[in-house]
Amino acid sequence: MAQDPVWIDYEDRFAEAYRRFAEAEFGRECYQAEQSYIDWLYKENPNSEGYRDFSIGVAGDRVIGCIHKMYLP
Repeated sequence: MAQDPVWIDYEDRFAEAYRRFAEAEFGRECYQAEQSYIDWLYKENPNSEGYRDFSIGVAGDRVIGCIHKMYLP
């Protein structure tokens, strides 16, 4: 039986699980899986509220979904 995801704010401890998810969904070497993209979107963007703008669906130790929010001035 499939486990329903729990939606949480992204945390660095999920970096590898998120990378695997992103590559499975968007293709190998996709920009969505790059740490530099996540840093740019959530750490360097002055309009971001950090990882509060990055939700991941977690089932056990797997990331099975994501919601990216990007605020622009």
